[in-house]
Amino acid sequence: MDHRPMQDRPLAGGGTAPDPIDLDDYAAYEDGTSMVICDRTNPTAWIRAATATTTLDP
Repeated sequence: MDHRPMQDRPLAGGGTAPDPIDLDDYAAYEDGTSMVICDRTNPTAWIRAATATTTLDP
């Protein structure tokens, strides 16, 4: 994985977009009623959502 800082990259039609993320670098799990998302490359980087939602409403 490339650990350089995220930068904007130019788009063909003009403007810029952030570098894409590699979803394999992250893990998520339910902890009670919360959802926790962790960065696999940095164990101190994580975020906890107040509620765990693993399904989408129709």
